[in-house]
Amino acid sequence: MADSKWAEHRATASGQGEMNYIMRRTSKSNGSGLKKRIERDAPSLQRHLSTTYSSVYNNQRKAGKGESQALHIARQEAVGELNAYWKKVMPQYGYEYVTRKRSYKYNR
Repeated sequence: MADSKWAEHRATASGQGEMNYIMRRTSKSNGSGLKKRIERDAPSLQRHLSTTYSSVYNNQRKAGKGESQALHIARQEAVGELNAYWKKVMPQYGYEYVTRKRSYKYNR
């Protein structure tokens, strides 16, 4: 998104309770600033997400959850952490970041 001239980028995740993740460029967008920020944050963000994922997965398994359920819960937690990052960072560089339930009707 930071390198492109796209007005909007959407990603849709599949599965129970998944969302549409939408990034929108505005007239105040600073793509080069956003790219630098992401490059700076990426190593620590990856470590944080990996730690969160592993910790939640292990805790869920210890609590008696099956492997697939523990994986799902861990993934949801990590996605939540990443979602919080985008909600914080994108507006600082003039982008909108919106999430919608997959079932949301866009009236198009």
